[in-house]
Amino acid sequence: MDTLTIPDGLEVARVKSEKLSAEPNFLEYLEFTDRKINQICYEVLHNIIKAVGEGRTVNLIVPLNGGLLFYRKLMELFSNLELSTNALNIIFCDEDESDRLLFSQEPLDVTNAYNIVIDDIWDKGGTGSEIIEELRTFGAVDTLDYFAFCRKESSPTQNNGARLANMDSVTIFEDRWLHNWGGMNSSLFKDRPRVTALERTSFLPLVPLPEYLQVKFNTQDPFTVDAYMDLLTQTNLAVNGVIPIEVFNDVLFLEENPSLVTRFDYMTKLHARIAQSIETSKIKVDREG
Repeated sequence: MDTLTIPDGLEVARVKSEKLSAEPNFLEYLEFTDRKINQICYEVLHNIIKAVGEGRTVNLIVPLNGGLLFYRKLMELFSNLELSTNALNIIFCDEDESDRLLFSQEPLDVTNAYNIVIDDIWDKGGTGSEIIEELRTFGAVDTLDYFAFCRKESSPTQNNGARLANMDSVTIFEDRWLHNWGGMNSSLFKDRPRVTALERTSFLPLVPLPEYLQVKFNTQDPFTVDAYMDLLTQTNLAVNGVIPIEVFNDVLFLEENPSLVTRFDYMTKLHARIAQSIETSKIKVDREG
């Protein structure tokens, strides 16, 4: 397990730096984040390949919006494998207006399948518990593997059959840095309410964006913090080149369209385009080979 030390007295970046490495702690956090994202995605990929080799269906569940980081990276890795994207049944999940967790499509052969989640944060395992309960409406499910970037020191390792599957690679943070709902505790930052020093998943120093892209919120208003924290997360990682810049556009669309039907439709069509692109490139390589 990795523990990333958060330096005391981190301040917001005051000017837009032309040289990213000039930002305090930038290289350290960039290397850490890049390494962890790759490490976790390769673990997930290993488990998927093993399950497919055993003849099992794989239901890969991606919570919106935190799982997008790893979904995009995983699809990128799939482009270098002989394994077809058809081996995966991708399910996006999110809560509706009544806070009930729903799936974008039905899981397949849920009782015998390898059911797996990729997400940014494991707190008390509440999301994992909700996901496994929804899976159980389609059949008997005893366990659910949950892969996450980080967890709190006090986080349990299991909840209702959902288990934190990457105990060796998950990053541990002090409880005070994370809120119960999975967001960064922005009250610990200087110069609040504008949070530009760290973001919740990678804890990289944020490079200030142009004014029209800056997101501001009131730390005393949980609604505004919750509404924009995902956007900050994805923006930061995209700007710093850890994951594709397209993720920023994905999250921007999802944040601007709260309707679950619209969000699921967007992600389903996005996955179809990505999967088609991967399969087409593999056919091209085979023909050229």
